[in-house]
Amino acid sequence: MKGRALLLKVGFAALMLAFGGLIVAMLAIDIERYVDDNNQPEEPPTDVTDTVSETMIRANLMHLSDESMEGRGAGSRGESLAELYVESQLAQWEIAPGGFNGSYYQDVPLQEVTPTLQTAMLFEGTSGTWQLSFSWYNEYLATTQVEMTDSTLVDISSANVVFVGYGIVAPEMGWNDYSMNVEGKVVIALLGQPTAGLWTNQSYLYYSLWDYKVEEAGRQKAKAIFVVDEPTIEEWSNVESDFGTSYSRLSVVSGVSLLGWMAENRTAELATLCGTSLDQWYNDANSGEVPQTLPATVSASVTFDSYSYTATNVIGILEGRSDEYVVLVAHIDGMGIVNGVVYPSAIDNGAGCSTLLSIAYAFSETVLDERNRGVIFLFPTAEELGLLGSEYFVTHLPEGISVDNLVAAISLDGGNLWGLTADFAVIGTTRNNLAELFTWAAEQEEMFFKESPIDPSMYYHSDHFSFAKQGVPSVMTSFGTEYENQPSSYFYTVVVPELFGCYHQVCDAYDPSWTMSGMAQTVNVVTNFAYALAYESYQTSCISMCL
Repeated sequence: MKGRALLLKVGFAALMLAFGGLIVAMLAIDIERYVDDNNQPEEPPTDVTDTVSETMIRANLMHLSDESMEGRGAGSRGESLAELYVESQLAQWEIAPGGFNGSYYQDVPLQEVTPTLQTAMLFEGTSGTWQLSFSWYNEYLATTQVEMTDSTLVDISSANVVFVGYGIVAPEMGWNDYSMNVEGKVVIALLGQPTAGLWTNQSYLYYSLWDYKVEEAGRQKAKAIFVVDEPTIEEWSNVESDFGTSYSRLSVVSGVSLLGWMAENRTAELATLCGTSLDQWYNDANSGEVPQTLPATVSASVTFDSYSYTATNVIGILEGRSDEYVVLVAHIDGMGIVNGVVYPSAIDNGAGCSTLLSIAYAFSETVLDERNRGVIFLFPTAEELGLLGSEYFVTHLPEGISVDNLVAAISLDGGNLWGLTADFAVIGTTRNNLAELFTWAAEQEEMFFKESPIDPSMYYHSDHFSFAKQGVPSVMTSFGTEYENQPSSYFYTVVVPELFGCYHQVCDAYDPSWTMSGMAQTVNVVTNFAYALAYESYQTSCISMCL
């Protein structure tokens, strides 16, 4: 594994085993069955959660967000140190390794792809009477999904162009923007989704995202896809930061040759030259009057350099009597070192990892004969690069595990460091039947459950979503909003500004004044929830396609 010297691994692991022994002594948990014969949850033993140590949570968070971890960038030395720490904890608690060759590690092949030489993107009318050029960076940006080992030229020459509206194929909605063959063609799609009828249902937001449109274009065998940037949804400056320098991806890819963005103002000129208008394109897209072959061809050439490296997922497994599993996920990677400065990545996601470690310890005290389902403790890499570690895991599962036998996935991303709340919130229960079980799990802690009021598009930006895409009922933990002994506005006036003010910034660093009581609540509720799933055959399901 990249950057993991044998001497470092052995010495550090020994140190962490000793340190882990001190943490283990902080907890003592006895486990009983959680669900009765009628598949209804029973009240859990009080000592399961009442003895969860806030000191243990704090110790893990302090360690994982320490500057010596160097921000835990994917594939970095700092991430390797953090992984060794997690490995030592899992080994101390006799949680079995779930990685490659009997280890806790699964190698994840990554590539950083950088555009180095570009031409303008040139549209030419088939009548021969007009041309329109899009300049690189300011008017179009792109990356590639072609297989590459070094420097690769991706060339598109006089390709036919098809406007595919929102680029959506949704049989359950009776919707198909690809009713013609687009193989080998360049498609242009609008960001977002139709605005009428069932499309106002937020459950279908995934269809609105750039990622989905790229995936669908690949399934349709398009040569390239360009999504029109709509400033009210995503600012062009964000596009420039993601695509203007480099782009991270899994090394094992297949799809379109070029995928990227084109500026809306310039696209409006293209629509006019094609005899219509951008407004009319939006009208046609909303009414389903697409696809449309444009009276134009397009040419573009981009040379990409690539840098290949390996990062690792950390996987622990407790087996059950059946071949089904509950998956608990907390991404171990952070922002790493940016321009020579360590970004500690304490809340995102040292907090989530420390929460999962506490839950893992609780499960390590269970009795195999009583556990119906197994539990997978996954600490994936490269979440910050686009959920790449979890995507690789769910498409390269450990031997003997099928995605069809994953009953649920819960992502622990961030943590409540502001105090006790009366409510417990998650994101994603509108897409599955997990709300009932979360309601019960929260009630055991004298809390009430609700779907998070945070932007529902957050559902697509944490590792549980890699599982949802494979049909696994999945959610991510969020933040309650009703803080004890605080005004009703506290969440919005204090928590949100502090949380998002340091999001992906150097100030996301451990603060000794943080309270761990809210984190302990998360440990308790998720432990209740996961135990109920693991100890009986509570049947989970998705609404529509989990997306």
